[in-house]
Amino acid sequence: MKTLPKKLKKKAEQGFTLIEILVVMAILAVLAMLIVGAIILAREQARMTQAINFDHGIDSSMKDSQIVGWKFDEGSSPAADEMGNTSFAFGAGTSDAGFDGGNAIKIANASSSSQALSSSIGPLSTISFWFKLPDINETTGGTLVAAGRDSGSGCTSAVTVYIYRPASSTNGIYRLAVNIGAATTQSLYSNLYISDTKWHHVAFSQSVDTKICLDGQCQSPVNGSGATVSDLSSYIVPKIGYVRIGSGIFCGNGYFDTGVTVDNLRYYSKSF
Repeated sequence: MKTLPKKLKKKAEQGFTLIEILVVMAILAVLAMLIVGAIILAREQARMTQAINFDHGIDSSMKDSQIVGWKFDEGSSPAADEMGNTSFAFGAGTSDAGFDGGNAIKIANASSSSQALSSSIGPLSTISFWFKLPDINETTGGTLVAAGRDSGSGCTSAVTVYIYRPASSTNGIYRLAVNIGAATTQSLYSNLYISDTKWHHVAFSQSVDTKICLDGQCQSPVNGSGATVSDLSSYIVPKIGYVRIGSGIFCGNGYFDTGVTVDNLRYYSKSF
């Protein structure tokens, strides 16, 4: 039977040195970082794929019911909406890179962009759009998009989609919510949260089966008491004549501290 050479035998008796252990630990740490990074990237790609597919599904299935919409590919002040309607140009905001390679509209901090439509159109049942925040450390959140009967609609005859920071959370975590109003008003809340500066798709559809959706994940909203609210067909705004981005004019949901970027904003007369 062969025996180990003296040097190897002595090495086996001594075990691993501290340097060897540290080298192995460093290699394992690098491998762990690579695996975690790959998982995060895969999840982000899956989220965006789901959001894009959901957005395309809404647009393709409800194209015949679209009442107005903007891609913003012409820049911050397009001469017409994507349906060819003239005089639908947002007068404020700057051009920014869109989520799909085109352009988007960026609203500066404590500002808004308004558009009075050439004629009232409706009814308004569904809103679909993309948005991202330039900074996640907003103080309270703010209005994303809003549409109403006119500039003075307040909460009545208006729909406002916004995010806000719940009192129990810290900066960087925002809850998606909606205010709607017809003869009376209703505040709706979701259990969908945003905590990054990436692009997100939002959809709100009100009917007998009202839904709030974030990146393709949909749920029935709840009211201020936490009770599920589904049938909101009586709150559908019959006509809109005014649209705003990043503004608190409807229901006073406030401005963003650092602004907001919006892309592919569309309004439909049907629900999904």
